[in-house]
Amino acid sequence: MNPETTMLLVNAVVIAVAYTLVYPRYAGSQMSKLTFYDLLISLMPLSIAWWLYGDSGHQFNAIIFQTNWFVFTLATYFIIEMPMTIGYMRAYIKDPDDKR
Repeated sequence: MNPETTMLLVNAVVIAVAYTLVYPRYAGSQMSKLTFYDLLISLMPLSIAWWLYGDSGHQFNAIIFQTNWFVFTLATYFIIEMPMTIGYMRAYIKDPDDKR
């Protein structure tokens, strides 16, 4: 498996576990806890990428440019996480101005 696919899978698995198990159980609708847990969990794919590719010098193909492991992992994590974040916010974070 090539490094790009490996990191995309790592990102997807970490995000899936975070948004289906960790955040609902430990953060719920508390934004401060959600932010704290998201910061901790976001470090996991970066740590794995560093462990696998930190000293390799491998250039990751990000379709429109070549980049290092850090930028590739961070950018793809953000892209994969955004739809999950929006869905989680809609389900768990209630707007105090919403009168429904």
